[in-house]
Amino acid sequence: MNVTGNPIDLAGRFPSLRISYPARLFLESCTPDNIQARLASRRIVLVKTASLWLMYKPTDIGLFVGEDKNFFVLVDSSLNSDDQAVQLGKAIAETFRFNLTKTPPVDIMRDVDLIVFDEFREAFAESWAMKFRIDKVLNIFEKERTPCMPCPASN
Repeated sequence: MNVTGNPIDLAGRFPSLRISYPARLFLESCTPDNIQARLASRRIVLVKTASLWLMYKPTDIGLFVGEDKNFFVLVDSSLNSDDQAVQLGKAIAETFRFNLTKTPPVDIMRDVDLIVFDEFREAFAESWAMKFRIDKVLNIFEKERTPCMPCPASN
């Protein structure tokens, strides 16, 4: 994680990725009061913890498409809260790969350099984790249960 606590300039660091500027704007526009609405703008309708290690590799980011064709995120409950925040950040960053006007969302970055995209995803996740604590996000979704398909694992 960026130990300075300063947000990472995604557009400056990844000028070749056309998604870096919208991702930066997304991060800048998120506040504690609008997290759920901002996640909904990325078509993320549910975030919850789950025991992912039983079903998935540790490198999985926990982003899934539900029956309603929107995204939901499962954050690994075995991770500490800082790592959970990073995992959620990676899942959000992954949504920038998709054209969200299509149902289901369509991957628009098939030809992108995967190493560059992975570095972008890590930088986005670090910026997200510096800005938001995971418990704040989880509490929002606990209060307002958003309908979604049955999750492959549940807490």
